[in-house]
This record gives sequence, structure tokens and C-alpha cells, in this order.
Amino acid sequence: MTSARFSVAAAWTLLGLAFLSATGTGLLLNAAPSWSSAETRIVGAVNGFHAPVPDAVARGIDTLFGTPVALTITVVLAAVVGRISRSWTTALRTGALIALPWSLVYLVKLLVRRPRPAAADLPYASGIEPSSWSFPSGHTAVSAALMVTVVLLVPVGLRLAAIAIACVVILATAWSRVYLGVHYPTDVMTSMILVPVAVIALHRITGRRSSPPHPVPRRIHGPDQRRRPRSRP
Repeated sequence: MTSARFSVAAAWTLLGLAFLSATGTGLLLNAAPSWSSAETRIVGAVNGFHAPVPDAVARGIDTLFGTPVALTITVVLAAVVGRISRSWTTALRTGALIALPWSLVYLVKLLVRRPRPAAADLPYASGIEPSSWSFPSGHTAVSAALMVTVVLLVPVGLRLAAIAIACVVILATAWSRVYLGVHYPTDVMTSMILVPVAVIALHRITGRRSSPPHPVPRRIHGPDQRRRPRSRP
């Protein structure tokens, strides 16, 4: 097995293990109500720190990484990458690096079906009532998928700055979901781990290039061609 094939196989294995680990963690959390009760106290402590500026930031993040806006950002980013690279294959690959991990998170949600923190147990009612299940965090997943994809796309010279910005955006998103009282800490932590792993694994899988075909020797004479005798003057 060549090193390239081994890397792709390892990426598939890593992706599968990340998905199984996330799903297993969620099922264990659901089976232990006392754990959710302990996390509710943490959510209450973060949610109770209520001020106009954090409110505005958290609500802005809620809109930015909500499904309608996030889909628009994904399409625009993919189109820009396709335009710059002059390759619609690259554009589709960029969109897939964001959309597939995002979809993976929603699959885990459907399998785990963890309820959201109860608004009645929180000191501040944000008024935001998501319709999906709690585990893992969809907003955190979207921000992580977008930012990690951008990190992988930027030139190497800008990579450190992109990583720093990505960490700030992802952490801010994770904080905002707990601050608004719509997610437990383990919900956002799982998305912060699962999604970057999924993006990097898919980047390796979709980045594989097949080896170029061997050149076909050029024929001087076709199979049905015969040398004609040179005519004498």
C-alpha cells in the first residue's frame, strides 16, 4: 500500500472514529441525567452574566451562523474560491468541506436526541428557542467548518493569522450558545472537536489525485500504413 493510499485510509478511519466517539458520548450523556443537571448549573452561571454588549454579540453570532446566513456564506465562499482558482471542482470541494461535517453533526443530533437546557432553570431567558436537538451544537459546528476550511485554503504565509482568527471565532460561538442558554458545554465542546477533525479528514480524502496515465508511445507509422517504395527519377 502506497503512502498516499495509506493516508486516505487513515483519514477515513479518523472520520469514522470521530463520528462514533461523538455519538457514543452523546448517548452516554443522555443516559446520565445527573451529568446534565451538573452542566445546567454551569449554563446558569454563564447565562446569568447578562449585559447589553454580550447580549448583542451572542445574538449577532446566533444570526450569523444560523442556517440561512450560514448557507449563503458557504455558497459565496465556494463561488469565490472557484472564481480565483478557475475551477468549479475546487469550488464544489470547498462547499463539501463545510457542508459534509455540518451534516454529520445533524446526523449525530438525530441519533442522540438530547433535550436542550430547560429555560425555566436559567436566570436569563434569551427568547431563542431552537427547534433541533441539543447535542452537538449546530452553530458551533458551522463556525468551525467555515473557519477550518478557510485556514486550509489560505496561503501558508497567512496560516498562523488565520488559525488565530479561527480560534477566536469558534470559541466566541461556543461561548454564545452557552450564554444564550441553548446548549450545554459538552454540546459545544463536541462540535469543536468533531468538526475540525472531519474537515481535515475530508480535505485529505477529497484532495487525493489519481496518478497520471502513462504516456502512450507515438507511432511513426500506423498499423495499416506501409512504406511505399521510393520512386526513381
